[in-house]
Amino acid sequence: MGLDRTGLSPRVQQKVVHAGVHSSSYQQAARDLNELSDLAIGPKPVEQLTKRIGQERLDQRDAAVAAFQERPLMEKDTVAEPGRPCPPVAMASVDGGRLQVRSTATEASASERSSPWRESKVAVLETYQSEVSPTDPDPDVPRCFLDLTRTARLVRGLGHALPGGLEVEGAGPDPTPDEPAAPGRDRAARPGRPQRLVRSVLASRAGADDFGPMMHQAAWERNFFGARRRAFLGDGQAANWTIQQRHFPSFEAILDFVHALSSIFAAA
Repeated sequence: MGLDRTGLSPRVQQKVVHAGVHSSSYQQAARDLNELSDLAIGPKPVEQLTKRIGQERLDQRDAAVAAFQERPLMEKDTVAEPGRPCPPVAMASVDGGRLQVRSTATEASASERSSPWRESKVAVLETYQSEVSPTDPDPDVPRCFLDLTRTARLVRGLGHALPGGLEVEGAGPDPTPDEPAAPGRDRAARPGRPQRLVRSVLASRAGADDFGPMMHQAAWERNFFGARRRAFLGDGQAANWTIQQRHFPSFEAILDFVHALSSIFAAA
């Protein structure tokens, strides 16, 4: 029996939680563990361990954010620890989404209990290595955005209405390999493309007011505020720009190209 009374070694617990998180159900996770790792662990123990470890991770995150909030305001825009290396380029991005969850008795309202859909916030924190250029090293529009059918499908997929006359074209199948490609530059051949070093993801069902401090603390811990070049990517939603203004004011605000393209295309 281990110290946590599960009877499972840390490595086995890691396998169980991995299966519990990534499988479509705890039943499937139990089957995967049995088939791939010869671990005869039932669905209920998988669920219990996954939820327990998940809650521990949440508690660790909340404690780190709370401690960060107690720091003086000036410290929040500096490197986490003087002397630690800072990334050459730091990029933070945030977007909202929708996900389905099972209703529980503790949901805040009857409307939440009746609908499986919930709001989510997802942030991506990335560091890059790139050369500084006085001009855009690749001013050409990527080829994929010059294809009318693909762009119409992209716009519709983001929830925009298509301009009149394009509904049929936008609903068509993907172009076949034999069809001529639209003029433009291949993404793989893009000159000046930065090299991504490290990417981490932060996600929560918390609202923007609570998610902003989480994102700020995570970026501060990775010394993002010591980077010489800093960027904040958003899709134009007011809540996301509020996070940028409150927590990342020294980051260059950049509108996500795909969302800008979609809005302009739908209004054309």
